[in-house]
Amino acid sequence: MFGEFNKWFLLVMSCVLITMTAVSARRIKGNHTSVIKLDEQSAHNLSLNIAQELHLEKLLAPYSSIFFISPASEIFHCKRGSYGYENWVDENGNIKLIRLGCLFFVDAEGYAGLNPELRNRVGGNIVVVNDLSESVLVDFSGQGCYTLATIAVMLNSDLNNMRVVDCGAGEGILSIVASRLGAKFLELVEIDERKLKMAEVNLELNGLQEGRDFKLICEDLNNVAAVVSQLAPDFMETAIISNIGAWPKFYTADNQVSMQCIEGLSNVRLFIAGGYNTLLNNRALRRDKREIRRRGFEIRDEAVFGVFGKFIAWVAERKY
Repeated sequence: MFGEFNKWFLLVMSCVLITMTAVSARRIKGNHTSVIKLDEQSAHNLSLNIAQELHLEKLLAPYSSIFFISPASEIFHCKRGSYGYENWVDENGNIKLIRLGCLFFVDAEGYAGLNPELRNRVGGNIVVVNDLSESVLVDFSGQGCYTLATIAVMLNSDLNNMRVVDCGAGEGILSIVASRLGAKFLELVEIDERKLKMAEVNLELNGLQEGRDFKLICEDLNNVAAVVSQLAPDFMETAIISNIGAWPKFYTADNQVSMQCIEGLSNVRLFIAGGYNTLLNNRALRRDKREIRRRGFEIRDEAVFGVFGKFIAWVAERKY
């Protein structure tokens, strides 16, 4: 009888220990979700450490032309014979690591191969991206540069404990960065169901959970009332991110449409805007800055990258 009792007792205790270990692992992961500010040399050294472990080499010309230079600090792709090389199409098609300042965007397959000690060192400065070489970030003459410019201006913004509404969220990259910068809850608005599903995958890869950390809203931004009605109540300060710019040939909405959400929300403190290029839509840039000022905001910071065709993003803060 006692032998049978001991067997069941040990089995129960084993299950308890396994559960406690799993909870502990989740907590350890959670403790590393915030960005730690790094100087350029330290960030560069970590890039080299990641690249060495994943057998990557630096892309020496991270741009598609002299007119559109990527805002990325460093870009790494597979060495010949390393993982992923069999799918080689061109240099951009095999990218596994992009660094912007103190943030490291790492392909999910590569992240899975990093040793725990290096993962721990990089901590919340890593953003894991499903199939990075197919993501928006590698479009170095278009959306990738707009997205990176917006991330650059976000790095200088205080999003701690804020609710973030990501208008035109796409693959969810900006929402993940906002979370790394301390945002408490994310609401992603996107009309394309396929992209919203991609965003869900990326968010979950980065330890975020739907309901607890984020909400997905499949809606047309032009239907402002429908968008606002699906957002959570204004129980905390809000930042709106809109990396759409003004591209009527490609998008039905633009940053001015995103600004209309301000009217339906009582607690918007920051508006972060991207998607501008001085060669292609400079008029829209000037127009949107005038509009946000008219709404009682003040331009607080701006990120500018490039030589001839400059990629621009800016952040405005409500004046109280």
